[in-house]
Amino acid sequence: MNMNFFEKSIIRLIILCGVLLAIIQYIYNRSLWLDEAYLSLNIISKTHFELLKPLDYIQVSPILFLQIEKLFSVIIPISEFGLRLFPLICYLASLFLFHRMVKAVFENQYVIIFALSLFAFNATLIYFSNEVKQYITDVLVLTSVYAFILCKKQSDKNYHLQLGLIGAVGIFLSNVTPIVLFTAGVYLLYDIYRNKLKLFPMLIATGGIWACTFLVYYILFIHNHPSRTGQISEWLHYNSFLPSNPFKIEFYQFLWAKGSLIVFALFKFGNKGGMALVALMFAGLIGLIRNKQTGFLILTILPVLLHLFLSALRLYPFDLRLILYLAPCVIMLSSFGFHYLFNIFFALLKIERLKVLGLAVPLVLIPFMVARFPIKHIEIKKSIKFIERHIQEGDKVFVNGFAGIPFQYYREISFLNMDTSNIIMGRKDPLTFNEDEYASDNAAYEKEIGALSGRVWFLFTPIADEHEKMRFLKEHFKKRGKKIIKEFHAEESEVLLYDTGI
Repeated sequence: MNMNFFEKSIIRLIILCGVLLAIIQYIYNRSLWLDEAYLSLNIISKTHFELLKPLDYIQVSPILFLQIEKLFSVIIPISEFGLRLFPLICYLASLFLFHRMVKAVFENQYVIIFALSLFAFNATLIYFSNEVKQYITDVLVLTSVYAFILCKKQSDKNYHLQLGLIGAVGIFLSNVTPIVLFTAGVYLLYDIYRNKLKLFPMLIATGGIWACTFLVYYILFIHNHPSRTGQISEWLHYNSFLPSNPFKIEFYQFLWAKGSLIVFALFKFGNKGGMALVALMFAGLIGLIRNKQTGFLILTILPVLLHLFLSALRLYPFDLRLILYLAPCVIMLSSFGFHYLFNIFFALLKIERLKVLGLAVPLVLIPFMVARFPIKHIEIKKSIKFIERHIQEGDKVFVNGFAGIPFQYYREISFLNMDTSNIIMGRKDPLTFNEDEYASDNAAYEKEIGALSGRVWFLFTPIADEHEKMRFLKEHFKKRGKKIIKEFHAEESEVLLYDTGI
């Protein structure tokens, strides 16, 4: 068998697996969770023009993303399938663009197999390929820009005009585009200097297109945005901003925590897999420095440093969803490490052993993917259907805290098949809702549930501090000699039925 045919067959199979995994996840159609429901309610309830204005529920999302989402929600109405179609398309495009990237960088087919395996069998990327949020579009923008600058020569006719247009569209599609474009600009500037090309004026023109587009976007959609204070407050709660003082221990604790986030959350390959990834990243860094491949150092390291810098200025938080676009950078750096070690340890291996190596990487990663597939989050739809199958006339449904917004979305799209007049929403106004106050205010919660009468179904999505509310509810009725009549447990969704006796 031709060796090249064998390698290419593995590559095609990996890409096919990535496509199928994302499509199967899409067909599985998991429930919307809190953040998705916030944005989805905006999308389905507002017109295209209204989506150009500040959103409800302190939501912020790129304008072009919102417009495309609205379009798909009209094409496939009253369903998550419409809302999730564009993220799925973005993931599939990113997968093929990433393949172009690694083909442009590496000649060794086994390094390409390694890189594609990390992308295609990444549970985090597959999950966000079906998330009704803009994070997978961040990946699309990075792979689009990187594939373009790596696959085309600057001397090509219309190169800089095309790159300018790609960046301009990206600014309206993704919040991280300025980071990606700044990195691309530095890389191209270095490439001009290294190759002594007389293209500096063209690069300045491209940068001018990007800067003018961002200025327009900033003036229209970012400056004095009413949700800015609320967004900063929320991300401060999750410790997503780098402490600005490098002489304090908190600075290094943050770096350690976010480094662990990249290794163990952005890539869910277990502890050993995470440590192996760290080793490969260090090997890649050493290999790039020793081989003086400054351009690739810029493309893989600079976005991380820029994002950390912006988080220190409280301009852009550093958290898992927001660093999803860095996955291709981490994979590239790890692939350079794999290539570096490959040249050292495997140069003398026979072809037959190389074939085994080519199969080993995807085969090792597949179990990590299968163990989490299909990926679930908060299956509130299953809980709603359980209630509908067992509810009796006169029963009430009390929707607790964080279940309120997803429940409201499913009520809006007519997913519910129950008497809505007996539904009691326990959540406060989302615009003034404070998680810490809600978690500690059991007296107010006791007053809420104490006012209920008859048989009551309690619906929970016990994320954050909602576990405490569910524990308190059980203790409340236990003290009154009341037992659970029925209960149901789904992924991060719970149903309890009590007869209050009143």
